[in-house]
Amino acid sequence: MEHFLLAPDFETSRLRIAYHDDVNWKDWTAFFIPENLAYLGLEPDLGPEELSKSWSLRQRGRYEEGHGAVLFLDKVSGDVVGNAGLIKKCINGIDLIEVGYSLLSSKQGNGYATEMAQAIRDEAFLKTDVDELCSTIHPHNLSSQRVAERNGMRIFKRTQDKGMDLDIWKITRKEWERIRPNSQK
Repeated sequence: MEHFLLAPDFETSRLRIAYHDDVNWKDWTAFFIPENLAYLGLEPDLGPEELSKSWSLRQRGRYEEGHGAVLFLDKVSGDVVGNAGLIKKCINGIDLIEVGYSLLSSKQGNGYATEMAQAIRDEAFLKTDVDELCSTIHPHNLSSQRVAERNGMRIFKRTQDKGMDLDIWKITRKEWERIRPNSQK
């Protein structure tokens, strides 16, 4: 089984990571607002705390399988800015490795989502044998589409998963090799 979980010391120029745990799930509660739930196919049946706790437990289960999203924290303030990682998915019988990313609304507009997504993309291509990566994005989520574009991805196809429309954006290793920073070549 290929391992896709970010190492505990993974960081970017402005961000460091923390695995979801029994305490920090509370720091992700602010993400679960109605606008975000629609893009994730989540129903507001549960409150933000219950959704955050469930999200955290789901990621911890994924960690045992060698993949999953982690919290990204500002190195200076220690504040959570987002949640991102490599996630194994199967959509309509197709196995995918997703660069998944989500950002707290209060942290949007600072380039954090692009920083997280590009760092995860580079880590995946540098340290695994994966030939392509994807991001699954709701067709109305323009912010995530712009991040995918900056991550070198293009729309591969529109599909449905669990009754929700999704665009699958992809980048191949070959495409990444053409755009990656010189320091990584």
